[in-house]
Amino acid sequence: MNNTWIDTTNRSRGDKNRIADSWKYKTSQLEIMILSKHIYNPNSWTMHCKEMGFDTYSLRMDLDTPIEQVQQKAFDLVKNKLELLLASLNGK
Repeated sequence: MNNTWIDTTNRSRGDKNRIADSWKYKTSQLEIMILSKHIYNPNSWTMHCKEMGFDTYSLRMDLDTPIEQVQQKAFDLVKNKLELLLASLNGK
């Protein structure tokens, strides 16, 4: 499986303004989704990662933040959560 961010933006056929506002990163074990203009967070990026307990989590990043930075923050949050889970198994 090629683990890369995929543009999952919904677009109408005649849409001239093709701005990506929804991205997905999927592995065999989890899926990270980031999107802009969520109903609960209309002015910032939002992430979902059901497997790690992130449900409509505001990334607190303005919509004009470069997408690479938004994607990296989502990765970092998932990685930090995984590290905490692993540490708890080791009694830390």
